[in-house]
Amino acid sequence: TEQRTTTGALIVEAWQRTAGRPITLQSEADYGLVLRSTVTALEAWQDLPGIEMTLDFHGEIYTVMFNHSSGAAVSATPAHSIGAPAVGDYMNLTLKLRTA
Repeated sequence: TEQRTTTGALIVEAWQRTAGRPITLQSEADYGLVLRSTVTALEAWQDLPGIEMTLDFHGEIYTVMFNHSSGAAVSATPAHSIGAPAVGDYMNLTLKLRTA
């Protein structure tokens, strides 16, 4: 954080956030699609209070929780809009997490 003193001097406080760091994973039209069955499981998990999970992202390991601070932590839309989504259909996924 930055703030100024009454004399105008700048005070800068820096620290590394160890918990609560937001991580958003979002698929795109041509990669990162998931099955509807995976979305259903994630939607059920997001309702479990205090659940912690391990995220391995390109070799970096994080302990994470669902981030509900800005609405639903799990949201998905059909990758191809052909009728109602079935269990085996592919979905675009947005997953909002935060470090625990």
